[in-house]
Amino acid sequence: MDPQLTLNDVPDLFIGSYIKKNRNATDNDIIKAYQEQQAQNVLVQQTSGSSQTRELERAFNVSFRDPVGYLHALCQRISQVADTDDHFNYLAIIQSSGYGKTRAGCELAAEFPFVYVCFRESGSTGYPPATPKSVNMLSNINKAKDVDEAEVEALGWIRSIVSTFHEKREEFRKNQPQEKYQQALLKDQQQAIDFWDAVDANRGKEEKDRVDATKKNQAFRAVRRALFKYKAYVIGLLTDTNSSVANLAPQLEHDPSARDFNRNVHKPFIYLATMDCLSTDISLSENGSGHDIVRFGRPLWGSWWQSAESWETNQDKFRNTVRLAKFKLLGGTNQWNQD
Repeated sequence: MDPQLTLNDVPDLFIGSYIKKNRNATDNDIIKAYQEQQAQNVLVQQTSGSSQTRELERAFNVSFRDPVGYLHALCQRISQVADTDDHFNYLAIIQSSGYGKTRAGCELAAEFPFVYVCFRESGSTGYPPATPKSVNMLSNINKAKDVDEAEVEALGWIRSIVSTFHEKREEFRKNQPQEKYQQALLKDQQQAIDFWDAVDANRGKEEKDRVDATKKNQAFRAVRRALFKYKAYVIGLLTDTNSSVANLAPQLEHDPSARDFNRNVHKPFIYLATMDCLSTDISLSENGSGHDIVRFGRPLWGSWWQSAESWETNQDKFRNTVRLAKFKLLGGTNQWNQD
């Protein structure tokens, strides 16, 4: 058990769910239950999720297809964010898992300076995995004594990300002038590790003892305020699933920074047209193979099929796609009732 874990480190959704089932639970009970769940998540990943994670990586990296103009629509919304002065400079991209929101966002790296940051908890079976230093970043912000100190922490990280990106990009251009540094950051693990080590070093701040935060949504509020102070240089894209939409648009009672700054929030980007977007990617000869089924619905199913090993039979691919669907829809576990 982690002795440093406090109630502020436990997600609100977990706390609410646990209290509903255990009305007399103490803070220590909640912390202990959360730690046990995290340990179980790690076990699930090791025993049943590691193969799915590897296969998700293959599916994530198939050739990008965009027959419905998702990327064009996203770029239009980003332009609106850049052109408005009375709104916060971020856009929330909301959609369920497997619809292409992260992949489409990463495709922006082909045209724009782009740094991808992923916060995932230990034991998560999602893909892409958490980026280096993301745990440190979130911990620094959450452990600030108040939202003002948290904003300073967030601003320090953002400034360091921007300055490190420019420094590393210039070095990269000298050695590989034909490639884009932002794409190398996404594709080369060592590049990513070196970049985030440099970001952490460039912050130039010694760790200080802090009082655990007690305010709701502190990390979100701090990042939003820090982004706004860097408005001339940065636009934030925040992606998440519908289950976490509350974290991207907290109620005003938990988010007074919206009133303090007198700024509006851009409406989330929700683009449902990616449903069935791979439905034309099949020949008549494949009818009955299973591909004629998985090409519908979330693009992840069709991408998974396309990324399968060449030696896999259609029956194997269909069975594995169904297994993936269960795995994703049940929150990253293979422990479902076979009956």
